[in-house]
Order: sequence, then structure tokens, then C-alpha cells
Amino acid sequence: MYDETLKGRSNIEGVPDDALHVFAKNKGADIHNAQMLHKTCENIFDLHAIDYEKDATSGKLKKLDQIVKGANDDLPNILQLATSARGMLTRYLDLTKGLDNGAFGTIV
Repeated sequence: MYDETLKGRSNIEGVPDDALHVFAKNKGADIHNAQMLHKTCENIFDLHAIDYEKDATSGKLKKLDQIVKGANDDLPNILQLATSARGMLTRYLDLTKGLDNGAFGTIV
């Protein structure tokens, strides 16, 4: 009985595009988000990451020539964005400005 109930919930045909979609893995969410961005937005652009490292002597940040390959849970090297696209932060950026993990917003 449980299996039938679960199977009945796995068919997403007819579900509105703006409904909340939940995925077991990030890859599924990434694919869905890319499809929705291309379906609903114009003027899509790429935002490329820039890596920095702290200089041991001065303590200042120094821009690196190349992106450092890190763990699988690192932020992506390229973000596809568009004006009016909705987004959600997946890392804490600045709590004093409300830029915390899970915060939603619209790109302007």
C-alpha cells in the first residue's frame, strides 16, 4: 500500500511550473532550475567565479589566476543568471543584511 501511494506521488505531469519541487539530489534540482531559467527568462548571462587566497605576509586577499578545484559541495564556478529570475542562497553571506542560507530573492 505504501509503495502505491509513493508511486502515485511521483508523477509530476500537470503540476504547475511554479510549484515547489523537491529533489533527492542536487543534480535533479540543477537540471530543473536550468530548464526553468531558460523557459521563463530572457537575457541569460554567465557569472564566473573568482577565487582569492590570503597573502600570508600582508593578510590581504590576492586574486588567483585560475579557479581552485575544491570539494564536490563547493559553489559552482559558473552561475547562469537572468534579470527577474528567482534565486536562493545556499551559503551564509552576510547575516546583518539577511543574506543567509535559504534566503530567496529576485535578480534585478
